[in-house]
Amino acid sequence: MEPRRKSKRRRAAGSGFRPLVSVVTATYNRSQVLRLAIASLLRSTFKDWELIVVGDACTDDTAEVVASFDDARVRFVNLPENCGDQSGPNNEGCRLAAGKYIAFLNHDDLWLPDHLETLLAVIEREKAELAFARGISVMPDGSTLILGAAPRGRYEPVADVHASLWLFRREMLAEVGPWRLSRSSRTPPSQDWLIRAWRLKKKMVPSDRFTVIAVQALYYPDCYKRRRSEVHDQLSASMESEPAFRERLLTRAVLDASARLKSIHVGRQAAALVRALVYGILLAARIPPVRVKYILKSLRRGDYQRKMQRKRGSPVHGPRKHGE
Repeated sequence: MEPRRKSKRRRAAGSGFRPLVSVVTATYNRSQVLRLAIASLLRSTFKDWELIVVGDACTDDTAEVVASFDDARVRFVNLPENCGDQSGPNNEGCRLAAGKYIAFLNHDDLWLPDHLETLLAVIEREKAELAFARGISVMPDGSTLILGAAPRGRYEPVADVHASLWLFRREMLAEVGPWRLSRSSRTPPSQDWLIRAWRLKKKMVPSDRFTVIAVQALYYPDCYKRRRSEVHDQLSASMESEPAFRERLLTRAVLDASARLKSIHVGRQAAALVRALVYGILLAARIPPVRVKYILKSLRRGDYQRKMQRKRGSPVHGPRKHGE
């Protein structure tokens, strides 16, 4: 479904308009947070982009919310059937994308204004195929987690790298392939895609700047049912009104990380050393530790995703055969 208003530029887009960056946002019935994600993109210092919002068979007012921005660069497409995870919407968004580069903005995340500008500089400077930002995940109690770990200055599958952190060259799509449905894998679709790129020895490098604020649904039980957005509202307002917002949140993230380190006793330190050794052995054998972690949590393909769907209150899809 397209927004009712169509500008001259949108009509031009259908006849050869090519932005430098295509941003894809998968969404399902969370228009109250989607509006804030879109607003964060509109504040971007980099302007040559298009946004393709793809609904996973949305039944709420998502189409109206997207149309309300009245921006020629923003459009909405709604899938006729619910997929149950980001894979279907993101694949459709990538199919429609016209940009030289593609980025994903999850509907419950926020970008700082220099996000795209920073990643474009990194990917060009490093001649990389994918660049990823550093991010901060905000928990319900106000504590934080740092996202985008890359201890050796490159992507390695030892921890999740949130999809909202990525910017990649569109040529990667043909080589790595589409996102796989969660029901056909024990690993979340985003991390499965990165692992496949890693196995193809793609150059994937981090940025040194924190430019993404994540409010991850897995930490907010029933967030799809409750449709609340207080945390997002507060973060979005602070981003706009506080000149030192990034520095304040970074300070909190560093203090939280330091507190967690101080709480680790000797036994846990030893376990961390053993884990680091095991990770090193797995990486040397080209076995992704992050996939091993998810396999240990999932008896069947799709189990982890179904558990997350139940926790956040989104539609749960039963097990299906691969390829269905």
